Amino acid sequence: MKSEVLSVKEKIGYGMGDAASHIIFDNVMLYMMFFYTDIFGIPAGFVGTMFLVARALDAISGDASN
Repeated sequence: MKSEVLSVKEKIGYGMGDAASHIIFDNVMLYMMFFYTDIFGIPAGFVGTMFLVARALDAISGDASN
C-alpha cells in the first residue's frame, strides 16, 4: 500500500467541505431543539438526553446497518 501525503490545498478543501456540512447540520439541530422545547413543550433536559441516546445508538450500530 502506497502512502501519499495530502497537500495543504487538499487539506483545506476537505476541511471546508466538512465545515460546510457542520454548519448546516448544527443549524438543523439547533432548530430541532427549539421546536421540541417551545412547540412540543418537551423539557430541554429530556430533549438533550434524546439527542445523546440517538448519537450513542448511531455510534454502536453505524457500520452494522450498512
